Amino acid sequence: MKFAKTLIEAGAMVDVKDPQGKTPGDWAKERGSYPTYEAAVRAKEGKAKEPFSPMVRNRIIYALPFLEIPMVLFLFDTLPWFVAIPAVIILVGLITVYFTVRYLLRKGASTKIVETPFSTSIPQASIFYAGVFWLQILPATGFMYLRHLMFLVCFPLTLYLFYNTNTTDPGYLRKASVAEGEHKETIIALAEDGTLSARTYCTTCAIRKPLRSKHCKICDRCVSKFDHHCPWTMNCVGENNHRMFMSFVAMMPITMFILLSIVYQYFAVSIPASQPISPTCFLPYEICQAFAFDTKLVIFSIWTFFNSLWITFLLGSQSYQIAVSLTTNEMVNWHRFSYLVNPEDAELPPYRKRKLNQFDGGIVRNCADFWKIGAIGGASGDMKKGGGWKQMYVVGPKYEKVMEA
Repeated sequence: MKFAKTLIEAGAMVDVKDPQGKTPGDWAKERGSYPTYEAAVRAKEGKAKEPFSPMVRNRIIYALPFLEIPMVLFLFDTLPWFVAIPAVIILVGLITVYFTVRYLLRKGASTKIVETPFSTSIPQASIFYAGVFWLQILPATGFMYLRHLMFLVCFPLTLYLFYNTNTTDPGYLRKASVAEGEHKETIIALAEDGTLSARTYCTTCAIRKPLRSKHCKICDRCVSKFDHHCPWTMNCVGENNHRMFMSFVAMMPITMFILLSIVYQYFAVSIPASQPISPTCFLPYEICQAFAFDTKLVIFSIWTFFNSLWITFLLGSQSYQIAVSLTTNEMVNWHRFSYLVNPEDAELPPYRKRKLNQFDGGIVRNCADFWKIGAIGGASGDMKKGGGWKQMYVVGPKYEKVMEA
């Protein structure tokens, strides 16, 4: 549908019929792409004009989580829990679904929410308010100088790693010059070699795709050694920034768990023994006292804990993939890549194929290759000399393996 959208935006007629009497809309229905087709037509007809310019719209969307978090905390602080919970659900639904999707990104508009700064603003707002709450409890917990010192080191380091992951080129591949006919030479060379396919040639970037690369539909670029597109950093994770991403994923939960330990001690020394509790609180007495003493801090701590928990799971998942020398894309779609499938199983259905990881050199070597510890990793030095994965189109002799029968 990408080409169809481009043609529609360029003014192509949508009511022309082919020899079978079918219109473009009929073809879209048969292929299950009619909603996308209809949205493109509506956008062209001006029925889905966005209310703001892209720059203003993105600034508004970016600010939403910074406004939502204090609003949610305020509702929990001022309303009984059985009223606050549905109120928060309604508030988040109105802001996220109605205001953002239905108004700022009206149906038929070309921009999707994943292409806006909304997702990346959530962790940024969380980190910002973590700093605010730390300043709030600092006077009462000043005696915990070691933990505060650790937080002072980890907090700015987390911000540094996040913004570097967000802004670093993940390994974008240069697009071919269609005007100079560069793409034709590539197509002819691949066709003559018998390797022309969607796995080896990107029709959008008009280039030969290196090994382990992938075209990101959101960034609209091919990325070298593509791992995944991360909505939280609003950037792809690839050859150039994967180490930075892993460092951020490791540092984020460490920083937040340090903060949570300070918060726990803050409640331990600050809540008076006679602190009254809400009659509707059904949790253990000490937790009810904490809610009554500082509801906002408790709710934010719960939010921080669960965010840190899933990031810890992400860290474990990514660490395992590094240990076996596979990217997220390869881990999910390995049966689609010929270089990860036993040659004997090439023609078999996916569920019968056997995996053959050409790049697995053992945990120590795989980790050394990823972190570019050249003295241990055998491939890292070769990657640097050869221009990295951007210049690798076939599995080299270093990686070739034979599957035992």
